[in-house]
Formats: sequence, structure tokens, C-alpha cells
Amino acid sequence: MLVEEWRDNPARSPTRDLGDNRPTRGRKSGSGARFAVDAQNEHEKAEESFVATLASFLNTSALNGKYDQLVVAATPSALGILRKQLSSDTIAKQTAVFDKDLTNMPEKELREYFQDNIERW
Repeated sequence: MLVEEWRDNPARSPTRDLGDNRPTRGRKSGSGARFAVDAQNEHEKAEESFVATLASFLNTSALNGKYDQLVVAATPSALGILRKQLSSDTIAKQTAVFDKDLTNMPEKELREYFQDNIERW
């Protein structure tokens, strides 16, 4: 019989202390060997939740015919998560995909960026 002890001290910490990337630690019974379990940080969890909500919205909208073409711009990590969750109907409507963080680009430059690059895509 395998018995393990798990301690999740970060979960008992105040919210302000969460996300410090300290892994959960434990010891295996018998050998006493220590082990750590890597956990996602709060930013990764928030990103995955946001992308899942977005994918659901895009998939439902594609199914309901809310759009004919889709242009996606996202950071490489978010795009990787999004691609796994998009339906085949949604993927079929993609006309351009940009794996770039554009969040700090001013609106005027953003419009020009898409106009220039969609034509080349």
C-alpha cells in the first residue's frame, strides 16, 4: 500500500501571497523520497480560463453563423491553448492568424498593421 503526505501550504496563504510558484511538496512512504508537483501560477490559470471562454464564444458564434471570416491575433502561448479548443467549423472560418502580442499597439497602428498584413496573408 502506498501512502503519501501532501502539504499545500501556498493554498493556505493569503491571496496576496499566491502565485509565487512554490510547488506542492510531499514524501513517499517507505523510501521517504521527497517530490514536488509543479503547479500553474495564477496568471496561467487566468489565461487558460479566458481563452476557454473565448473559444466557447467563437465556436458557438461560428455554429450560429454569426461570422463568415475570423482573424485571430494572440500571444503564442494563448494561441496554442486556443487552437486546441476551436471547433473545425471555427478553424475553417479563419482567414488570418497572428501569433504576436499586440496589446500595447495604439489603435491607429493596430488598424494599419492588420490592413497591411492581412493582404499579405
